Amino acid sequence: MKFDRIIKPSGEAFAKELSHGIDPYFELLKHVQQYPETYQESPFIKGTNLIDWTGTLDIALYFATYKGKDSNKRISTGDGSIWVYDASSTGNILQTGKMKTTLDSMTSAEFLSGGRTFPLMFHPQKQTNQLRSSNQQPAYIAQMDFRYDLADVWANYDKERDEKTFFKIHILEAIKYELADHLESRGVSEEHVYPH
Repeated sequence: MKFDRIIKPSGEAFAKELSHGIDPYFELLKHVQQYPETYQESPFIKGTNLIDWTGTLDIALYFATYKGKDSNKRISTGDGSIWVYDASSTGNILQTGKMKTTLDSMTSAEFLSGGRTFPLMFHPQKQTNQLRSSNQQPAYIAQMDFRYDLADVWANYDKERDEKTFFKIHILEAIKYELADHLESRGVSEEHVYPH
């Protein structure tokens, strides 16, 4: 809730808002999400309220197969998972308003008195070209009510409607080396997922 005080979008981002309709606060949060190492020295910025979901199977497989980066990168032990979310099942949740307006509304009495406020999807049509997000192809889901776990909100929604909003694909540990070979053959490497 303090992004606008501790850190603000750059002057260049505000200029792109005027010239190209880019949302400067979305771009700021996208940058914090995709390049967290840039903010390691800040005692205040330790992530965002965004969860990035990829629209690309190979990127999802990469994160289900590997853990760590650089010299710490390895095929993870234990089984993995891919969560599939049917965004159309929850109706029109694509947030088209400006992110700052949305974040500001999260402090209002009306918002704070709401129960299990549904998460919002942020994926503006106009975005800056950022290499990591271009390669990972994310849509960002914003958790809007921190009193509830996102999985609980969706599970409740599923239960009320007797439908599945999202489901889990189980990745056995035994096939992770095959998946690593598959990803390598497709050029989905650490350099692809995390370009500098």
